[in-house]
Amino acid sequence: MKTFKKVAIIFDTSIGYGRSILSGIIQYANLNHNWTFLRDHSFYRSTQKSKIMSVLRQWDGDGIIVYKPEIIKDILSIGLPTITVSFGEIIPGICNITGDNEAYGKMGADYFFNRGFWILRIC
Repeated sequence: MKTFKKVAIIFDTSIGYGRSILSGIIQYANLNHNWTFLRDHSFYRSTQKSKIMSVLRQWDGDGIIVYKPEIIKDILSIGLPTITVSFGEIIPGICNITGDNEAYGKMGADYFFNRGFWILRIC
């Protein structure tokens, strides 16, 4: 009988960035592991830290993937392996998935400059 690893997904999957991260996680899980996910859109959107933490403390999980900087210290106190997704800051002692935002910005600006756009505005 297969045993499944239970992983909580605590980031917004209603936007493209979150869906891309989730897609990569699912691809990895399907190729390499038997994972099942705790994922609830309203759970991520909850502003009640106590609600989120109550669920996680009672949950019999194996790991957490999170993008919710305001609760990371509380999540780490649970003691489960935790991965952060692009907080903009590196949190020592755990796995951090992040990017080089400065390089991304330069790449985008270069793209437009090379096509003759000289005035750029960022929204």
